[in-house]
Amino acid sequence: MVGWCWRVVVAGCALAAMQLAEPSNVRADDADVVSVQLKSGDSLRDVAERYLGDPDVWPVILALNGMEGVADVRTGTVLRLPVAAATAAEDAIKAALATLQQATEAGARLFAPAAITQAFSLHDQAVLRRKVGDYEVAGEMAERSRLVAADALTAATAKRDQAAEALLNDRQGWVEGQRPEDLVWSDRIRNAILIEQERVRTLSHSTAQITFRDDSRLRLNANSQAVIQRMRVDPLSRTEAAEVSLVDGDLYAILGGRSARKSFEIAVEDVDSDIRSTSFWISNDAEAAKFTNYDDRDLTVSAAGESVTLGRNEGTVIIKGEAPAPKADLLAPPPLVAPADGAEVSTLDVGFAWEPLVPAAGYWLEVAFDPEYRAMALSRFGLPQPGFVTEELEPGAYYWRVAALDSFGLPGARSPSRLVRFQPDVTPPFLRIERPVDEEILREASLRIEGTTEPGASLTLDGAPVAIGEDGTFSIRHQAETGTNGVEIVATDAAGNVTRRAKTFSVMPDARARIAFALSIPRRDQGHFLTGTDAITLSGTTRPSARLDVGRAHRRLVTAYADQAGAFSLNLPVAGADQAFDMTVTAPSGFQSDERIMVSVDREPPVITLDAPLPPVTSSSSLTLAGTVDEAATVTLNGLPIAQADRRFTAVLPLTSEQNRIELAAADQVGNVRLLRFDVRLDQTPPVLLGHQVTPDPVAAGQVFLLEVEASDPAGMQRTAAYTLEAGDGTQSGLLDLDASSSRYVARLVLERPASTPARLRDVVLEDYAGNRRRYMLE
Repeated sequence: MVGWCWRVVVAGCALAAMQLAEPSNVRADDADVVSVQLKSGDSLRDVAERYLGDPDVWPVILALNGMEGVADVRTGTVLRLPVAAATAAEDAIKAALATLQQATEAGARLFAPAAITQAFSLHDQAVLRRKVGDYEVAGEMAERSRLVAADALTAATAKRDQAAEALLNDRQGWVEGQRPEDLVWSDRIRNAILIEQERVRTLSHSTAQITFRDDSRLRLNANSQAVIQRMRVDPLSRTEAAEVSLVDGDLYAILGGRSARKSFEIAVEDVDSDIRSTSFWISNDAEAAKFTNYDDRDLTVSAAGESVTLGRNEGTVIIKGEAPAPKADLLAPPPLVAPADGAEVSTLDVGFAWEPLVPAAGYWLEVAFDPEYRAMALSRFGLPQPGFVTEELEPGAYYWRVAALDSFGLPGARSPSRLVRFQPDVTPPFLRIERPVDEEILREASLRIEGTTEPGASLTLDGAPVAIGEDGTFSIRHQAETGTNGVEIVATDAAGNVTRRAKTFSVMPDARARIAFALSIPRRDQGHFLTGTDAITLSGTTRPSARLDVGRAHRRLVTAYADQAGAFSLNLPVAGADQAFDMTVTAPSGFQSDERIMVSVDREPPVITLDAPLPPVTSSSSLTLAGTVDEAATVTLNGLPIAQADRRFTAVLPLTSEQNRIELAAADQVGNVRLLRFDVRLDQTPPVLLGHQVTPDPVAAGQVFLLEVEASDPAGMQRTAAYTLEAGDGTQSGLLDLDASSSRYVARLVLERPASTPARLRDVVLEDYAGNRRRYMLE
């Protein structure tokens, strides 16, 4: 019976209330046991709940009183109940549960998970032991549970006050940091961990965003320095207490985030602050500190014994050592002009513009990668003009806003953000010129330039604008000049990308081509050329890049091309003595000009005629040569040219004492040469007298005698020699004849009259062929 009832209880079945007679009284048998007499209408569950604190322990009452089941319980039955033991166990269980709750609220499950798990286990066991009436064990387990829970509470409480860390989650430009143990500043990368007492500074055109664990953010602007004095965090409640000292520069703060912050202090020298605002700006330098509030919650600053509380869009300036100036309203945001919200910019730079505000002393432009301005791309504080152009942005989407600065340098409310998509177009526009073709030869100066470019692009021809169609095609009439022409067409797209195309063409009106033959070509007269071989080289100038065809009898023999300067050269075979050739000049434009030339073959050298033959020997120190040539020729004497006049030449050649070799040459235009060679000896020494005799000696009057004179001369002696013969008081003269075989002058004479003395040769005159002459006086 008892087993069946226990099973019902375990299964959760409700036990029907048993109507018993009302007990007459309740008495305490001892300090731990209470006797209760059942009254009519009472049930075991009521009794268990009333005296033992738990209606589900009624089976315990049956067991303690030796009853097998509820059938043994009747009105008037006296039941013995362990009230004191049950109460003590219940109190211990409640105390343990209270300590468990405190430890759990303190974060024991996070910071002391093993201890709090053990404490809960002991508590659950105590509850089970109480339900089966084992109150002493239940009380002991409950007390053990309370003690373990108390230890968990102590551990959790200690761990909830921790030094926090911050994150440098965004940087633009150059940002440096210095930890307490560092001797020098060093670079801080994005997402660097910042700790207590760490210094952070930004350089020119730089910003740094410090994010705390509750998502509160401080944005240091350019040339600023701050010290993270203190950061404490309660990991369970996710609240923080932080203190940051602004040494120099300015910062913008957005507080709050994912949980309620206990406190956030930004210390400025000689200024106390009570910050309740979640959006504010602070500046500090050697002269003054500045505060602005952008939140409905207050920001109170105190200095020199006075305080100012700033509301939404209010600011104040605190001169060093003075009280805060009266708060002033901040400037309204300037209306943004360009780019429009959602606009796309394709130029290589991005220009931001906004409407000027009359009281504004400057502007603050912020450009970020996100609408919350957590990742800054660009920040420019103190811009003097209502606009800014930058080339620092990479392709992508950006958000931008502007605040106006008043005369105190306080930034006003920021304008609503605008989105701009920057996708620079660096591809030059398409441009094709279809007419004229590059290097084309045109026969008319008026032409049409046609082509295609990128629709929407602007087009210029040599700087002048050109209209283009919606499909990008263009056609424009252009007046060129005779000769080489060059045009440049420039296409510029909306992004400023430029494509340049240049075309070079020539204008050659139909006109007869003139051929100017080189003056070095031998010729008889205009158009009649000479050659000394079976070919002739014709060169000269004509129309640039023209083609020259030379032939005869409608048969083309040679084709040549003039270069860009019009120069040409060709070799033409010549078969007969005199031939006519036709030359056709075809201009690059196709226009043809014809010209006829004559070529004669001359293989005969010029004829040289001297006015007088040259002497083989001469006593003159110079020799004069004079004569004529029968055609135009170059005359040289011993290799040196001789001047001519009407084909007549005269030259004087100095002679030496030796044998003189003389070469007189005449070369005509085609190279035929006539060469005359002479040997002329210079002899200025007269004949030498070798001896003389008269046979017989003496000579009688009327007698025939022989007079002989012996002489010598290398050049040869004249055929006669004059003499004077002396006989007595008279003389006799005459001529001696030269015997060429003996080099003797001989004469057979008759003494004309008697002489008292023998006849003798008094003198003789010797002369050679060179004209050298000497009179020898004989004693």
